[in-house]
Amino acid sequence: MLSSQIEGTQSSFSDLMLFESAEAPNVPLEDVQEVSNYVAAMNHGLRHKIEVIGRPAASVLRVHQHLQRKPIITIPATAEQLSLSAPTGAKALQHMVKLGMVQETTGKQRHRPFTYHHYLEILNRGTELPKASY
Repeated sequence: MLSSQIEGTQSSFSDLMLFESAEAPNVPLEDVQEVSNYVAAMNHGLRHKIEVIGRPAASVLRVHQHLQRKPIITIPATAEQLSLSAPTGAKALQHMVKLGMVQETTGKQRHRPFTYHHYLEILNRGTELPKASY
C-alpha cells in the first residue's frame, strides 16, 4: 500500500479524498482522520501567515482557498475563476511566494504555473518509485 507516512499512518492524502467521497470504505478511519488533521493544521498555519500581511490578506486568502482545490494554477486562469483582476491575482501570488507558500516553477514571464508545493508534497509522500539497482 502506498503510504503518506504522516504521523505513522498508512493512509495517503488520496485515501482521504476517496474516503470523503465515500469511494474507499476500507480505508482505516483513524488514519484518514490523522491525515485530515495534518492537512487542517497545515492550512491553519498558512492562514495565520496570510492574516498578518494586512490589507492584501483578503485576496491572498481567496487564492489560498482556490489552491486547496487546485494546487497548480496560473495567474490568468485564477483571476478569471475567482473574478479578480490579473494584477490582484499576481500580487496575491507574489505575497504567497514571499511567504513560501507557493513556488513558480518555470521562470517564464507569462502564464507561469505556480504550485502549492505543501499539498503536492503530501500527495507525493509514499508514492516514490523504488530506486533501480544496477
